[in-house]
Amino acid sequence: MRRMADVESERVYRHLPQGPLLDLFVVDMRSYRGPNTANLQTSESAETVFMGKPQLDWLLDGLKRSKAVWKVIAADMPGQGDSDDPPHPYDAESLADIVAEGVLRVTHEGERVRLVCFSFGAVIGSLVAARLGDRVVSFTAVGAAGFGARGRVTQDMTR
Repeated sequence: MRRMADVESERVYRHLPQGPLLDLFVVDMRSYRGPNTANLQTSESAETVFMGKPQLDWLLDGLKRSKAVWKVIAADMPGQGDSDDPPHPYDAESLADIVAEGVLRVTHEGERVRLVCFSFGAVIGSLVAARLGDRVVSFTAVGAAGFGARGRVTQDMTR
């Protein structure tokens, strides 16, 4: 992992340009989160912080400034896989709303995107693709949890 400036020497999130075609943005979804709660908050607060404002501002600015053809956001969410299902209201539908809104925030009007999603993110990604409609050029599910035989898929996740 590359070391960052002394100001944030422990920072995990970073931008890894791969030439004129690809900019890779690696985000840290572990260090800046609010505390684990029942997730029943009705408004934004310190308990709802997920990526932290400095990181989110950095990501939005980097995506808008990028001239690369492909902009890839590499994100890993701790605690998924064999962990308990996320508590209400954080179901696939509400998470898809958040991701779709984010895609609209970081793209230009009419810009089309390709979605590549892994694990439970593939369930969410399928719903994002449905929400964005013609804005999505392609959707690829990799290691798609929830589409298999485990039986943890709710009816809402399969629409």
